[in-house]
Amino acid sequence: MNRCLFVVAVALSALSICSSLCYASDNPAHYLKTEEQKASAASIEKLGDKGLYKMEYSADYRLDEVLKSGSRTSDDLLKFLLAELLGVENSQAALPSFGCSAFAVRTKSGDRIFGRNFDYNQFDAGVEGNAAVLMRVRPKEGYSSVGMVPGAFAGFGTDSLCDGETDISNTALFPFLIMDGMNEAGLAVSVLWLDEFPTSQDESGKYDITTTVALRLMLDRAATVEEAAKLLGDYNMWSAFPRASFHFLVADKTGAAKVLEYDNDNVLHVFDANYVTNFYLNEDVQALITTPSHHDHGLDRYNKIEARLKAASNVLSENEAMALLKDVSQKPGETGTSNTRWSVVYNLSSLTAKVAAAQDYDNIFSFQLKGDGGGSSGCNHGFFALFLLPALFIPALWRRKH
Repeated sequence: MNRCLFVVAVALSALSICSSLCYASDNPAHYLKTEEQKASAASIEKLGDKGLYKMEYSADYRLDEVLKSGSRTSDDLLKFLLAELLGVENSQAALPSFGCSAFAVRTKSGDRIFGRNFDYNQFDAGVEGNAAVLMRVRPKEGYSSVGMVPGAFAGFGTDSLCDGETDISNTALFPFLIMDGMNEAGLAVSVLWLDEFPTSQDESGKYDITTTVALRLMLDRAATVEEAAKLLGDYNMWSAFPRASFHFLVADKTGAAKVLEYDNDNVLHVFDANYVTNFYLNEDVQALITTPSHHDHGLDRYNKIEARLKAASNVLSENEAMALLKDVSQKPGETGTSNTRWSVVYNLSSLTAKVAAAQDYDNIFSFQLKGDGGGSSGCNHGFFALFLLPALFIPALWRRKH
């Protein structure tokens, strides 16, 4: 009898999850130009009640044209994308600052996994709530990939992507708003905020690109860490923000992991490191920072990750990796880099991803990069295989004070 009641409870829980799903096809999208763009926007589905969505992006996002556009700022990039993809004009971009944590390890079975927290204060973007979109792209030329997009960067709150009212034309820009991702070759990338010394390379004969374009470039056209580093070296990097720089953690299925970081003289350095937060690994550059809050930005999270990975000899299960992300997550605070909006664990060997949205670690969604997926929950009919996983975390060993 108890077992029957348990089965009924699980079924009711699944029905509850189904009822929370909604679809962006009910929203207007007046500025979309192509049928592929419209199909991409219509594919958006909300999962659960914490602002997590999934999307199949099937339209041409014109990467070659973007690479040649000469965009040096987020304003430049936004203007070009709106004109190129939507045929409209806009003169200003408003992107918030963010602070994150990332690491790459292996499992006992030998799989390579990549964990990442994306932290930002959504109110800094002028948008209330959270919208995190796990997007899959399948470019005609390049590697298929999945990546996480902060909806607030395009003006979307928790429910606005499927509220039946908000125009969702800006979803056409999503391929260039990713903050982390994994491609079918088993390469994972993430970008992390650095205070001060914005990168501004100006070498003759190279095209200019901004931070998020670099992420798109690496996912589409690099299979290994070495290839990703070479790609960045082929372009002039310009920080998307006038007051900050960024570094990238890049890892692949062979176990290689590097941090790609620009110094105050715009020189690209490659560090042999498998975890990083929000301060320069280049000690000479870090020593030049005088603002106290900038000097040790993310050091507490870095130390926790370092201690955990050293104690485990860089071997964690996917659940242990998510538990570590939970432990270094950030609660909402006054700074723009507070508040963990999502935690994701990519498996570079099996090409799967697990996502917890808005620090809801009791409800973790699992996705597959390859295949059409059917949704084993019985209520999701999207392109990702979807499961709602129970919380399998070990108790946090540390409690960080924000």
